[in-house]
This record gives sequence, C-alpha cells and structure tokens, in this order.
Amino acid sequence: MATRPPDGAVVRPATAPLRPDGGLAVLKDNLCPDGALLKLAGLKTLCMKGERGCSQFEEDCALVVEARASRAGEA
Repeated sequence: MATRPPDGAVVRPATAPLRPDGGLAVLKDNLCPDGALLKLAGLKTLCMKGERGCSQFEEDCALVVEARASRAGEA
C-alpha cells in the first residue's frame, strides 16, 4: 500500500511549515543543564528576561498558576 502525499491541512510538507522554527525549542545551559524540549504553541515571543522558576511537571506549574501563587520575579 502506497502512502498518500501530505494533505496540506493536517499533514504539511516540510517546504510549507506552519511555523518557520518547527514548533519546538531545545533548552540547555543554566535553565536546563540536562536539556529539555519546549512546545512553542501559543507563544508570541521566544525571548524572556529575568529570573524564572522551573517545575518538573506541567501539573505542578498549573497549580501555581491557578492559585496565582507566583511572586514578582518568578514565572
């Protein structure tokens, strides 16, 4: 059975991506010494300045956001 070509809506060809950066970013250095992948969906900018907090799990981060428990200088 032959595979069908990309339909252009759900599966897009590499020559016509939705985003020029591919939708993922690799984090490394002091933020993630072991490295990590970040899904970029919904981000308007890829540049952040200042101190940031880190969570091991998305659920932990969501709890802080929902409780509005972050303080100035944290994210």
